[in-house]
Amino acid sequence: MKERRYPAVPGSVIAYLLLILAVLLSYYRILDNGFINLDDPLQVTANSNVLSGVTWENIKWSFSFQSPCSPLTWLTYAATVDLFGASPGPFHAISLLLHLANSLLLLYALRILTGDFWKSFAVSALFAAHPINVESVAWIAEINNVLSGLFFMLTLIAYRFYSRAPGIWRYIIVAVVFELGLLSKSSIMTLPFILLLLDFWPLRRIGLERTARSIRLAGVPLKRLVLEKLPLLILSLISLASSLLMQPQHTTFTSLSHAPMSLRISNALVSYVKYLGKLFWPADLGVLYPYPGAIPLWETIGAIIVLSAVTFFAVRTFLRRPYLMVGWLWFLGSLVPFLGIIQSGLWPEMADRYSYIPFIGAFIILSWGASDLLCLVRAKPVRYAAGAAAGAAVCVLSLTTWVQTEYWKDSVTLFEHVLTLNPDNEPAQGNLGSALLNLGKTEKALFHLEEALRLKPYSADTCFNLGMAYSLRNDHEKALLHLRRAIQIDPDDTGSYNLAGNILAATGRIDEAVEYYNEALKLNPRDHESYMNLGNTMLKSGNIDKAIQCYREIILIDPGCAEAYNNLGTAYINRGDIGNAYRNYALAVQLRPDYEDAVENMQKIDKLRDALRASIDGIQKSAAADPGNPAHYVQLAGLKLRMGETDGALEDYRRALSLREDSLEALNGLILIYSERREYASALDALRKIRGLQPDNPDVYYNFACLYSRQNNTEEAVKWLGLAVEKGFGNWELIRKDPDLAGIRNTPFVRDLMKDRPEKPAEEF
Repeated sequence: MKERRYPAVPGSVIAYLLLILAVLLSYYRILDNGFINLDDPLQVTANSNVLSGVTWENIKWSFSFQSPCSPLTWLTYAATVDLFGASPGPFHAISLLLHLANSLLLLYALRILTGDFWKSFAVSALFAAHPINVESVAWIAEINNVLSGLFFMLTLIAYRFYSRAPGIWRYIIVAVVFELGLLSKSSIMTLPFILLLLDFWPLRRIGLERTARSIRLAGVPLKRLVLEKLPLLILSLISLASSLLMQPQHTTFTSLSHAPMSLRISNALVSYVKYLGKLFWPADLGVLYPYPGAIPLWETIGAIIVLSAVTFFAVRTFLRRPYLMVGWLWFLGSLVPFLGIIQSGLWPEMADRYSYIPFIGAFIILSWGASDLLCLVRAKPVRYAAGAAAGAAVCVLSLTTWVQTEYWKDSVTLFEHVLTLNPDNEPAQGNLGSALLNLGKTEKALFHLEEALRLKPYSADTCFNLGMAYSLRNDHEKALLHLRRAIQIDPDDTGSYNLAGNILAATGRIDEAVEYYNEALKLNPRDHESYMNLGNTMLKSGNIDKAIQCYREIILIDPGCAEAYNNLGTAYINRGDIGNAYRNYALAVQLRPDYEDAVENMQKIDKLRDALRASIDGIQKSAAADPGNPAHYVQLAGLKLRMGETDGALEDYRRALSLREDSLEALNGLILIYSERREYASALDALRKIRGLQPDNPDVYYNFACLYSRQNNTEEAVKWLGLAVEKGFGNWELIRKDPDLAGIRNTPFVRDLMKDRPEKPAEEF
């Protein structure tokens, strides 16, 4: 029987499959990881523009200076929410797939650039498996890093096709793909410089030739190659300018007094060497490397010696080993945006994520350099051993990456790991404390937050979290102490004002709470949280009209806020307006069908409406039997008002007055309806009739003052308030707080009137 033969699988296919396997085995555990409390809330979990998905408004916002990140990144987040929801798994899956695509594209790009598949495979394997990249892949907030990396790789591929046959359309493709990368993250702005390096090697569009007396440039003129990169450089500069213009919206630049230029330069030099150290020994990787307060002189001198020595060797060997100079300058140049010469916000000493693109240059040196070294060895066993060692090294890196991904499981795991590396890491102490606080572990949280405050006494975030922690312990005075300190450090932080207001409101200090809420609203007149807190406080303290006003403001700002509709319904219930309450509860349920509180409120109102309808039917029967009794119509009007049937109530009050002209209940009912409808002339007519019936009742005169004040008729309002006081009106607390008198409260008359009046304690409000 003839033996059946199968076609051999090409080695390149096996290499690509091994690359896929390496990435998946190294990173699959991130699919079960959650969000962390560092930047993930800003990027996703607390970002309404992301959580509302891809809308035309969000697209415009993503391209505005109001967004603290690049547009394509925001749209990626929003599209993920639209397609898969806001759980962390899909975001991690996208990040993993992007890194996998980047690894495969890097292999393809280097292969078509250099023509050497296996050396390119070595570079891609190191890129795929090196644990330095875990931060970029496992951190949802860094999707912009791997997304921009995707377009970086695609730009390399597009540039290779352009360099083979330069033409306008091929160049446009290069520029468009590069711009998409910049719209993902501006950190790839050094790509034009890298493309110029590739012109020297491996593309050899330009090179050095040794002559008898000197070395000269040969090939495509350097001037032409530089001009060729100029449009790409302009795109980079526009992206840089956009980033700098955007910074004041979201953070502040670090002044030279906090980080002198000499320290910044020293840290840049030393961090270069530290990155090289993590290249060869990727241990003690942490998400936060605090910026040093000082750097020993010997470290700076040592870094200069190391960098100078490598640069000197690369220059000396350029003609024989051009990959060394290209890879070295790739590494040095692409790290420039991350060296901290210009700093904003919480700038680190260094960061693993910054090395995502720069380390490709270092991997090129390792791959091509190792190959050159092996060429010096003729013994095949040694070569095989070297190949096995390289494979083992990649496996060890992959295993280390697998271990490192577990640290990114959640905020507590991550920052506990960081603190094992450096217990004096202030941001890690603060973030761990915040994470523990969210888990309800208040005592443990306090320990870490106090440590964070010890390490950095002027941190507004830490003071805020301490305020939250002490409020959960019901230690309100300590909580307020830390929150006031937070406000002193950062007077523009509305969160501290709101939390302080909530604590004061909970302890009955309503007036002080309102002051804090109002301060927050001065800072941000569209602050949803401040209006909600103020409305809830007003509702609990009985100021229903002010509460309704606050909830309506929230709805104007965010028409999709179900909580505002639900609370507005409750405010109307407290006013006795069942009809408006039901309508707002229904809107809340319409926006959020699973909103249990609103659903339950609707069910309660349904029962109440049934009871009221039964009462109306009963009274209507009584009125039919005794049509001359005005009391029946007054009762009917009151019940219809509660049902929200204003027109019916108005008709019944008028009918009651037709039967009895001096019915105070009917007249007061008319005033209430006319006031709500802003029909002030009719309300005043009804009030004049009451005055005719009760000429000495001070409340009547007070009501005149309120109606005129609501019409902004200051002169009449002040006159009638004076008459009310003369008649014996003495409710000073009502004068002080009644929203109907807001139009005259700052007049000299009212200020003099209230000057020596004792203010009622807030707890009795």
